[in-house]
Amino acid sequence: MKPTSLIGPVVILIAIGCNVSAPASPTPSSTHTATKSPSSTHTATTSPSSTSTLTASRTATPVVTSTAPATPAATAPATPAATPTVSATLAPTSAPAALRWQRFGKLALPEFGLDDADFVGFDGGYVLAGADTARFSLDGTTWESTSFEPSEPDTYVEIRNVASNGPQALLAGAHCRYEAQQDYVETFCRPQTFVSTDGLTWTRSEPFDTPADDDVAIRSAWPVPGGWEAITCGMERHIWSSADAVNWTEANPARGCAIPAVDETGTRLIVLGERTARLEASADGVDWTEIITPFTGRVPEWWVAPIVAPQPAAPTPWLFVVQDVEALNHPGQDPPLVSTYATTNLAEWTTAEVPRSFVSQVVATPFGFIADALFTCRSSGPENLPCPPEEQRQYLSTDGSIWVELSALSGNLRIANGPAGVVAVDIVDGRVWKLQDAETS
Repeated sequence: MKPTSLIGPVVILIAIGCNVSAPASPTPSSTHTATKSPSSTHTATTSPSSTSTLTASRTATPVVTSTAPATPAATAPATPAATPTVSATLAPTSAPAALRWQRFGKLALPEFGLDDADFVGFDGGYVLAGADTARFSLDGTTWESTSFEPSEPDTYVEIRNVASNGPQALLAGAHCRYEAQQDYVETFCRPQTFVSTDGLTWTRSEPFDTPADDDVAIRSAWPVPGGWEAITCGMERHIWSSADAVNWTEANPARGCAIPAVDETGTRLIVLGERTARLEASADGVDWTEIITPFTGRVPEWWVAPIVAPQPAAPTPWLFVVQDVEALNHPGQDPPLVSTYATTNLAEWTTAEVPRSFVSQVVATPFGFIADALFTCRSSGPENLPCPPEEQRQYLSTDGSIWVELSALSGNLRIANGPAGVVAVDIVDGRVWKLQDAETS
């Protein structure tokens, strides 16, 4: 491993698997259907340029600061223990009374909702995407849909990830072909992206040049200075690069199959290993340096996700969420709380707890970090004891040091910050909310 200085860009990746399954017969849906027909409102046309446009060394030993709600933060010794000191459980205090979720309307979804979807805000509005459809709204009140028709017979499009660099929204996933066998359907997928500046007109890349027999999709994509990067996870794992989100070239072998977080300079951080984590940093995605952290080398029950990069609009630290997922398999016991670690320099750390056992997402907003969290466990176990109630809550923190409870929402939520503010969507029943400050709205 080559020592480097931490000047310039950081991506944080968590190793994770990737499977793509095919429906027996893909069925396009939604208001604007992207096809090759010139008469369609939203059409897919193939240009000669092979794209199509759809209209519709280690750092110093870290210092850990442990924060409790009623006492000032305390600085830990210069050499941290294997497991750093964590603050006492934070009582769920209340957020400012004026900051409340307000029902904003309802998004039309399929009868049984969406199995999965990703949600992002960009300069032009909001995009919720999953399966073969992107749903766009300027402000979260009214929505328009674009369905992505396959470019060949016996194929379908599957969207896995949505990202934004500000002016653009990027959909990342796969172009898949399926072959019906005697008693099963065989699927082969190749990575593909779609990019838009307005949420309705999408430019499609050609499927990436991967081995014909490899079943692979884009696990995630993210903006970097001068363009985009994406990771694919098949028989081989690779990082891909593009200046325009349409023409992609293989850049570097991936150091895992993981979810990224990148700051505005392009600094990359990667967490290797799902559980016994090792954090590494790179300015270019090629040369990596290991960073010592309070959570590095913990026992295998712990894993690190999600991770949020600093936000330039309202300066925030790097935020790491460390969760004890193994303990969730022990019902009848009080589940452990989620720990968060915040740092601005990768050397000094502040730690706190979210008063829940599992955090599904963290979003950076003008109000601060918002975490969607709940109490949960995975099974009743051999003792046949009940799991704790799955009490879902959202929490707010300005800097990752103390978390306070917001007015609660429940549901299969996706939260995004965009031009109209912080919007939440339930991907099962389509309910939409906006986080409002009653004193200024």
